Amino acid sequence: MVSWRSYMKKRVRGEERFIPWFFHDKIRCFEWCQGMSIPTPQIFRVFPTPDDIEIPDDLARFVLKPTKFSSTRGVMVLDREMDLFLDSMSKKRFDIDGIVSLQRELAAQFSVRGNRWILEERVIDKEGHDLPLDFKAYAFCGRVELFLVIDRSTRPTSVAWFDGNLSPVRSHDVRLNPKYVQKLEGLQIGEYSEVFELSAKVSDRVNSPFARIDLYNSSRGPLLGEITLTPGGLYYGDHYNMSEGLDQLMGALWAHAATVVDERRDVLSELAYQKEFLACEATERTAVLDLMNYPFRLAEAIEQCRK
Repeated sequence: MVSWRSYMKKRVRGEERFIPWFFHDKIRCFEWCQGMSIPTPQIFRVFPTPDDIEIPDDLARFVLKPTKFSSTRGVMVLDREMDLFLDSMSKKRFDIDGIVSLQRELAAQFSVRGNRWILEERVIDKEGHDLPLDFKAYAFCGRVELFLVIDRSTRPTSVAWFDGNLSPVRSHDVRLNPKYVQKLEGLQIGEYSEVFELSAKVSDRVNSPFARIDLYNSSRGPLLGEITLTPGGLYYGDHYNMSEGLDQLMGALWAHAATVVDERRDVLSELAYQKEFLACEATERTAVLDLMNYPFRLAEAIEQCRK
């Protein structure tokens, strides 16, 4: 029987075709969100290298992050304190030279082609958490099957898992590793229905059978943080591990979602070229994928033609 891990293994190895990897570039993901009218934190500045990082004098609270690192690597949630900046992630203070030095070291240690650095709006958590709660939806073409909530203000990090009905996941279905995480108690998940709804909406618009949708519950409403196509948590099993039964259920959902994506591509291919997607020439497939990934560009092109 298929499993979620087996599908993810193929994806990690690069054996799955037509995946919209551009989502792993935070700037391109931000631009996609703008085109799709999906709320997201604003980007203030973009820097090609750590040595180019400059912080405007009028910017007091912000986030500095690399655009292509995974997880929280290189992310700094900063508050200005005179000539220093307090990083809420590490609980350390840095001057500008220290910030640049840290990012330079990470760039040298984890070289990623096309990596850039951004100054981003600092999300103000609706409930006043200094570090906003992270919401991560494991979703299949609009169906959210697992919903993870992370509180990074505790040591170790606190987490709570819910299913697609927002009921707590049984402990034997997702087992926590106490070395890295502890159970987040007392969370009223029903208060976050708008976050859940946005995650399902975004998932349905992502041209992929599976994606993890990362969000925040901000003072101005739910915001999309990132779209992650290869989330490592459940795959590597260091922080938490899922049961074989849940793994197989997630695999079945992936298989079904793959047929949905294939059908959508075939519909567009039939309309444009009168043949199925896989029967198309390479340039034709590229055109279909572009429309799948950036449907707003068609609306923009039509608007230009009308002018």
